Amino acid sequence: MEIAKELKNLQIKGIALDNLGTAYSELGDFNQALDYKIRSFTICQDIGDLQGGANALGSIGNIFIDLEQYSDALECLQPALVIFRELGDNFGEAMVLRGLAGLHDKMQQFDLALEYSNRSCEMASKLGIPQAEEFEEFRDLLLAKYNSLPQLEDD
Repeated sequence: MEIAKELKNLQIKGIALDNLGTAYSELGDFNQALDYKIRSFTICQDIGDLQGGANALGSIGNIFIDLEQYSDALECLQPALVIFRELGDNFGEAMVLRGLAGLHDKMQQFDLALEYSNRSCEMASKLGIPQAEEFEEFRDLLLAKYNSLPQLEDD
């Protein structure tokens, strides 16, 4: 009983740290947000919370994008995607796919950005989540950007 109580307390602490990280991220204090999200992720790992860990990894990846630390972002988003797929969490998968689309856009890898964006839009639409419209708007921006790039001619 005592172990269960301790695990529950750690889970609540992890959620609180995650929420603080979100608040700091919204305020634009990405370094502070990163600290709280990493602490939340560590707790999730310690108590075996795969769902919470995947959520934290996705958030950490998105913060790394904001900090322009793209290789670190990829190192977080890719495993988060794998975990969400293993858990069958389509919502989490759609969110990470959108994050990967944004990351590859920032890295000027437009083919990958469009691929991830299309997949996130498809999933979001199937799920009927409120973010579907935002995902589609982002895809439209990517398409406009991609279509404005000079195209190489095939020989």
